[in-house]
Formats: sequence, C-alpha cells, structure tokens
Amino acid sequence: MMDQENFVEWDQSPFSERAKKAALQGNLDCALPLVSTLEDAKAAFRGLEQICKIANANRVQEFAWRDKDDDDESIQPPMGINTVESLLALGEVVSRMFVSDIDRVSDWMDKHAIREPDPVADLAIAAQAAVAQARRRRVTAPEVEGETA
Repeated sequence: MMDQENFVEWDQSPFSERAKKAALQGNLDCALPLVSTLEDAKAAFRGLEQICKIANANRVQEFAWRDKDDDDESIQPPMGINTVESLLALGEVVSRMFVSDIDRVSDWMDKHAIREPDPVADLAIAAQAAVAQARRRRVTAPEVEGETA
C-alpha cells in the first residue's frame, strides 16, 4: 500500500539546521560516518541502477517474445514476474535501509559531530588577528619626519 507522502515534492532534509550550519561553517568533527554512508550509498545506488536496467530490459524482452515468429528460437523468454518483483523488492529494501542509515547518521551528527562555538577561543583568535594587523601597519607605515623610534 502506498504511503500518503508525496516524494516528488518531499524536500525535508534529515539533517537539522544546526548540523547544516555547522557543515557550512566547517565545524563538523569526525566525518567518517558521513563518508562511510556515502560510500555505501554509492554501491547501493549502482545496484539499484542495475535493477532498473534489468526491469526495463525485461519489459522490452516481453514485447519481443510476444511478437516473435513461432519458428524463431533465437529470442529468449522474459524473466518471470516473480523474478522481477523480487528484484524490485530488493531495491525497496535497500532504499529503506539507506533512509534509516541517513537518519541514524543525522542523529549522530547532532549529538557528537558538531563543534560548538567557543567564545573564549573566538576572542583569542580575534585578539591575535588584531595584533598581527597592528604589527603590519607599523611595519608598512611611512616614517614621519621628526618622529623617533
């Protein structure tokens, strides 16, 4: 039975705004779970691609089989409907698995991977930048007559 959710218009990210902001600002620690999930997803999507190709080719094979001459033995019969349904069910399970895995990684990110801002460290960095800028100005400033160092 089909869910009532419209997946064509579905645009909700599994990642929180906090996690997306941290990623945008380079404040994520330990990205290994993200990389592992992407590697697994690539392999799974390659498999889904093959399932779709097989199902499409089988549909073409059904037409060729139906329209063949009775004495033509070169055309192979299409796969049985149970075989095709099994392949499609496999694709459904793989898709569901990755939705669950991505949700799990999203929860992990919110709990463990976001580097929280540190006001003290931010002030220290700002102070170091101000000192460096002042030194550059002193080095590049032209000497004024009558001034002694």
